[in-house]
Amino acid sequence: MNNKDIAKTAEEVSAKAKEAEEIVREVFTSLTDKYEFTDVSEDRAYYYKGDIKALSVSNKNEIFIEVKDDSRIGETKNILCEVEVYYKDCDYYGKGNMDADYDIYTIVSKQERKIYVLDFKELKRIHKRGEFRTIEHPAQITYCYLLPLGLAKDAIIEVINY
Repeated sequence: MNNKDIAKTAEEVSAKAKEAEEIVREVFTSLTDKYEFTDVSEDRAYYYKGDIKALSVSNKNEIFIEVKDDSRIGETKNILCEVEVYYKDCDYYGKGNMDADYDIYTIVSKQERKIYVLDFKELKRIHKRGEFRTIEHPAQITYCYLLPLGLAKDAIIEVINY
């Protein structure tokens, strides 16, 4: 795969991620008027905090929500928990999402039309109950645990159909 193909793949992944972020923001907005939901995914200050900022209307408390678009969770029933990512183009090892500081971790399954809503601190605590895997992609290698949904019950807050 050449650099042009890798760039096109990255653009496609980014477009799917944006779509999932919009789904979560719209669904959460429709469920409550107690929070204002703002897309902060393009702001570098929030890269390890989340894609959406939920601001309490009453007390201005902030909750940060990470959004993942997972095309496989409906089939595999696994949560992909990244511990490290190797970026091939720049020969760089970066933090996986388990090193982030989210409050809420959401997984959008477009195939199932579901949003899995998880308590991120609890997910971090239990993610190693899953099976460790190394997953090759065109532009990166993902080192992760695949945590079965059945083992993640303590972290799952809700599953929303949309």
